[in-house]
Amino acid sequence: MPDRNHNNRRTQRQTTGNPIAQNPLLRKGGVHEKSNSAKRQSAKRDLQQRVRAWRNLFLLAA
Repeated sequence: MPDRNHNNRRTQRQTTGNPIAQNPLLRKGGVHEKSNSAKRQSAKRDLQQRVRAWRNLFLLAA
């Protein structure tokens, strides 16, 4: 007759250390990058600044 506790021992994991630090969601840490929306907004602001500068060049020259 097989040992009934054999499956339980196989599925149980022994954890060491802080269980909160082993949370899979916390593995996504690391270098923080700007979000895509922040990059897009920054590009829009940069474009608007360039357009204003370009317009000012032609308005002053005319």
